[in-house]
Amino acid sequence: MGGSAGGHLSLMVAMVPEKFDDGGPTPGLEGVSASVCGAFSWIPPTDLVRFWKQGPSDEVIAADGTKTFRHWNDNIPNDARPHLRSLFHGVSPDAKEGEALYARMSPMGHVRKDIPPVMICDGEHDPIVPGLQGKALHEKLKAIGADSTYWMSPNGHDFPAGDGFGELANRFLDMIFKPRP
Repeated sequence: MGGSAGGHLSLMVAMVPEKFDDGGPTPGLEGVSASVCGAFSWIPPTDLVRFWKQGPSDEVIAADGTKTFRHWNDNIPNDARPHLRSLFHGVSPDAKEGEALYARMSPMGHVRKDIPPVMICDGEHDPIVPGLQGKALHEKLKAIGADSTYWMSPNGHDFPAGDGFGELANRFLDMIFKPRP
């Protein structure tokens, strides 16, 4: 479970195939399954290509025409590009190769029916991960018959809240942690 970047990671752990080419297991963990019983994710970026495209430009053009990139700014809503550019070592999804990398590193790039149950929560007033990315992933999962639960929180980039959230979360967590025969 996790929120924001941690929400992205919790979904990736639940959704990537067991044989995901990520460089191999940590030494000493060879043969240990990475499968999980479920994932609870709030305010996650689920589609990094979309996240990039929704963010404002981070390019800075000097008077001499030299192009540089600015750092992330807390005062700019959805200022995803500086973060993503840093995380992907300068690679952007503007070219096909970069777009394929961003898709591969997104939960949206791993939608399939046979994932463990997931619970995804968006923040109605989230200035950091806008556009209901969690809802888009949930709808795509439900369309193929995967076990996905969704909650729209009335707050922003925070832990989910609202009338009924506690009961829904408890049911979800009870379901995924219930011993299976």
